[in-house]
Amino acid sequence: PVPDDPRITRIVDTLLADPACPRALDGWARDLGISERTVTRAFRESTGLTFGQWRQSLRIRHAVTLLSAGHRVHEVSEQLGYTQPSTFIAAFHKVTGQTPGAVA
Repeated sequence: PVPDDPRITRIVDTLLADPACPRALDGWARDLGISERTVTRAFRESTGLTFGQWRQSLRIRHAVTLLSAGHRVHEVSEQLGYTQPSTFIAAFHKVTGQTPGAVA
């Protein structure tokens, strides 16, 4: 789900446009002038997920789109900001229960 809380709209819009954005929760909170706890609460109330869980879910959904379009696993890993393809593969498997290669 896409959060609809106006306090976090800038975070959501940025991450939807660039799922690889590496900015951490503390940086977002500082930039928005609100506490990390407020950001976390806004994500949980809007989606049932923490900020980290929501961002990971967004990245994996984007990965599925790219993989289905024929992009290679290592390319998708790079595009989504993972430092190693193995890290991407582990995250993908944790969320979907399958490897990225099974989707491609």
